[in-house]
Amino acid sequence: MLVIHKVSSGVGVSNSYIAGDGEAGVIIDAGANAGDIRRMVGKSGMKPVMILLTHCHFDHIEHVDEIRAEYGIGAAIHAADARAMSDPVLNGSVLFGPPKALLPPDSLLADGQTVRAGGAEFAIIHTPGHTPGGICILSGEALFSGDTIFKGSVGRTDLGGGDFGQLIASIEGRIMRLGDGVGIYPGHGFQTTVGDERRTNPFLAT
Repeated sequence: MLVIHKVSSGVGVSNSYIAGDGEAGVIIDAGANAGDIRRMVGKSGMKPVMILLTHCHFDHIEHVDEIRAEYGIGAAIHAADARAMSDPVLNGSVLFGPPKALLPPDSLLADGQTVRAGGAEFAIIHTPGHTPGGICILSGEALFSGDTIFKGSVGRTDLGGGDFGQLIASIEGRIMRLGDGVGIYPGHGFQTTVGDERRTNPFLAT
């Protein structure tokens, strides 16, 4: 059974998660305050083995460098978003305050790839639209959706690299093909399910 812990804080009140088998886990996004992420990890009792980034926007990667140094682990992002890690314009940090160039990712993610943390497996689903390299991460009946889809809404597409048509195609073609009972753990806000969004999300036709 997948164990999930969540914390919400930071510039954009972003959700960061640690998910795994109870002993080892992955940290998903590092936009929450670094101290909050450390406390979340400590409370979980899990040893983090990697940071998986759902996309390149500053409010999801802000504390990557501190967290990977703290635990001696690497950070991975989809290849299409990799350059933005070190580019304050592409990662949007110029919109929030002082521009910030982070260290490059330690590895790149691709659609269909599987990442393991102990007995837990995490499948990478490329869902471009919010950013070119936006991904969702599926583990069992849990989908970590970043800013692709939220409870009752979808990710914005007015920032660099955003494409609304592509975003809706990603959601309807990839996420809405999952079972109704799959829980959605978004990058902001509250948990929902595929079934609830299929029935009530005003942006979707399915």
